[in-house]
Amino acid sequence: MDGVVQIQTKADIGYTFAKGLRAILRQDPDIIMVGEIRDGETATIAAQAALTGHLVLSTVHTNSSLAAIARLEDLGLEPYMIAAAVRGLAAQRLVRRLCPKCAAPDTEGEGEAMLKRLSRAGLIMDQELEGKANWRKATGCEHCANTGYTGRIAVFEVVAINDEMRDAILDHAPMSTLLEVARRQGFQTLIEDGLLKARQGTTTVEEVLRVCGAEPSQTETVEA
Repeated sequence: MDGVVQIQTKADIGYTFAKGLRAILRQDPDIIMVGEIRDGETATIAAQAALTGHLVLSTVHTNSSLAAIARLEDLGLEPYMIAAAVRGLAAQRLVRRLCPKCAAPDTEGEGEAMLKRLSRAGLIMDQELEGKANWRKATGCEHCANTGYTGRIAVFEVVAINDEMRDAILDHAPMSTLLEVARRQGFQTLIEDGLLKARQGTTTVEEVLRVCGAEPSQTETVEA
């Protein structure tokens, strides 16, 4: 691709993410994509690059977008550097899309009932839902190899690091406080975004719970 330079790391010869990133910075690039921030040295160099005017895109292994803040602290970054360098956080999961050939309407109201149980269990926020619900369920046909699904669709959660969030990071705020701050800017969790897509008929509640980590049996236990 024109204008793109890709470098493969090789730990066997000592060419790590950190060393590669140092070499890249000498070329004064506009945008830097680091495959993964996995150690403190890489995290520090990436943050320094962001602070000197480069757009740095990377991945961090966490269970949620907000958990990336704690992960960066674990890697050794000071809160002031995280607050100054990070502009946004996003988490993504892929759920199976319902087969358009055989997906059937959920006439028994199982989807709406599960949504209410999850809300009462505190796994999702109560929210005003617009538009008519289109809950559907998987059945299976030749087109989808009798699985009821074909293809994938992404569910997301995105956090913008605004001034309020930046202040919370500087104050070493716990995860519960960071979540409250994110909620005030319209933040939705992975499971909430997935359930909205299930309500629209794109996927199923069962598929969202399978991928996003909340099992139906767990919600029953919490509710009881």
